[in-house]
Amino acid sequence: LVRGTPYLVFGSFDPQSLAETVRRTPPNAMEAAHIVHSIAVGLAAAHASSVVHGDISPESILVRRRRDGALAVRLHGFGMAHVFHPGARAYFDPTWRPYVAPEVYGSLHLAGPADIYSLGAVLFLMLTGAPPPETDSSFLGQEGPRPAEGHPWVPTALDDLTSRCLSSRAAVRPTADALCQELGRIRRALRTETGLGDTLPPDEETFIVPQRGWAARFARFFGRSRS
Repeated sequence: LVRGTPYLVFGSFDPQSLAETVRRTPPNAMEAAHIVHSIAVGLAAAHASSVVHGDISPESILVRRRRDGALAVRLHGFGMAHVFHPGARAYFDPTWRPYVAPEVYGSLHLAGPADIYSLGAVLFLMLTGAPPPETDSSFLGQEGPRPAEGHPWVPTALDDLTSRCLSSRAAVRPTADALCQELGRIRRALRTETGLGDTLPPDEETFIVPQRGWAARFARFFGRSRS
């Protein structure tokens, strides 16, 4: 807070949007897992303090390839974040529909699971090159689409996780903390399978975010150096 006004401070970063990255050089499965894991760490901090981003899409995720080839990741747009509570409502552009959870599109009610759906849709895009098919919000019991259908090279663990994130039932989706932990395991397994060892970016140090002020946690995640 500065004179009673909250601020989010971002370090210098010269990135491009994930949408542009996918068009130019699509990330492989390991990079896709790293990108989503990095964003999930920030969401865990936000959701722990009842803050939901509400606008996750390929355009709001910024990436930069470092000299060593690894991807640095930032999530843009927290200035529009919502404090979610019973009855909280969202406002969005209809063109964002592939990345909007069906319960939000149908009622505009916004909560943490909506961010997980959006992040799952981003993961689907990175794994397949296209956003997930639209979900019929009138049938909220269906399994989420699977990126491995038509793309058999997608690792089974990422296929299963993506489908759960894209479930029409919000209760089926993992929490941000659970998503961090599962992606950490998937990344370690992919390293072992490919024999790349420690050449991938390291796992985030913290999966379960301690209960502290959300502004401090945001500063720790979004303000730290990734150069």
